[in-house]
Amino acid sequence: LAEHRTGAYLRHQPRASFVLSTKVGRLLSLQAEGAPSRPESLPFGARFDYSYDGTLRSVEDSLQRMGLARIDLLILHDLSPRFHGDALDARYAEAMTGAQRALVDLRAQGVVRAVGVGVNDVGICARCLRDGDFDFFMLAGRLTLLDHTGAPGLLDDCAARGVAVRVVSLPSTTVF
Repeated sequence: LAEHRTGAYLRHQPRASFVLSTKVGRLLSLQAEGAPSRPESLPFGARFDYSYDGTLRSVEDSLQRMGLARIDLLILHDLSPRFHGDALDARYAEAMTGAQRALVDLRAQGVVRAVGVGVNDVGICARCLRDGDFDFFMLAGRLTLLDHTGAPGLLDDCAARGVAVRVVSLPSTTVF
């Protein structure tokens, strides 16, 4: 629903006047039965999918819902122990062989401008930096301008590789 609403507005704006980001890692599937929890919601449920084909489908579906041709920032999302528990290593392997490869292909095709990872886990960022080809990390709630102890070495490692780190904390966002 958010993509429908966002697209309805953005389609009437000059494309150069905004930066569009969205996430991959979950696919929507039509719910078999029952009405949506809210009347304005669409009848879909989300499921994790970090496969190559699932990632391409997610992007294609998002572009179609928004009625736009490209995305500026595409974020591999929720690849963390919080959501996957003991299955994290299997999900991580799926993401690196599937989603990460799809993100790089989409960037090479010009469908997306930059690809990244959005998590609140410094360890996942470090693993993705080591194993993948990402332009940025969106790290929620782990760093501030004055306190870098939440990510020892990550900022230096990212700087050495030319990977941006976007720190998301309430109430503001800071880019290193």
